[in-house]
Amino acid sequence: MIQKIFRDHYTTIAIIIATVIAAILSFAGYLTQSQAVSFTLIAVGGLAVSMLFTSLTSEKNICNAVNRMKQTSSRKVTRKEHYRLLNTTINNAQSHIWIMTIDAALSSKAISTIPEREQYYNTLKQIVKSNRNIQLRRIYGLPTEQNAREDKIKWVQSDLNELKTCSNFQARMFDWRKFNGTISPLSLQIVDNIFCGIVNPHFSTGLDGSGEDICIEDINVVQYLSRYYNEVWDLCEELKIGNDIKFEKLK
Repeated sequence: MIQKIFRDHYTTIAIIIATVIAAILSFAGYLTQSQAVSFTLIAVGGLAVSMLFTSLTSEKNICNAVNRMKQTSSRKVTRKEHYRLLNTTINNAQSHIWIMTIDAALSSKAISTIPEREQYYNTLKQIVKSNRNIQLRRIYGLPTEQNAREDKIKWVQSDLNELKTCSNFQARMFDWRKFNGTISPLSLQIVDNIFCGIVNPHFSTGLDGSGEDICIEDINVVQYLSRYYNEVWDLCEELKIGNDIKFEKLK
């Protein structure tokens, strides 16, 4: 209660204190009446300057905080910037990395067309192999067109074989032949529920890295997208759990 009174009325209290001190000094003979008045005015003036400085500093801190939120909550990035940022983010992962690669146009050959993307996939595998505390869940999208489908199956088989002894790697399949005609799920990369990268095909202008993606670092939005990821995960067919791989489903 006392703290609230002081916070709400500290200007008035400060003036009263300064006036009382000036009166005491004047009564004791240390200050003349005019000097006491000057003392009070100087004290009040100093308080006013201090309050102004505090106000400006607080306002500046608030502006800086708002600007940081604008800069880091979500932003559009180029495809190359996206994979550079992803590479840094997964290297700092603490618990899990969830990936949904639904884009039917992305093939194993297309990966190497962007060096940053190729580095990201290589780093991802190394992390899963070297740190069993990191859980990797991945949803592969199998396209409807036969040639593209066969290429994707070879890519998925290669991943499954390379990571077959990594029990921290789980994989499922989104089969476009079964879901054809439905709304296309987002291609996501989620790290620790604090970062999410969205590969949006509507922004993409090609596989050469000239497309635009979205990176989100707002924990509330990322947690919502994590729930969305889990819902899609539940719709998909299981390919790998623990060390059990179901190659027969890839056809």
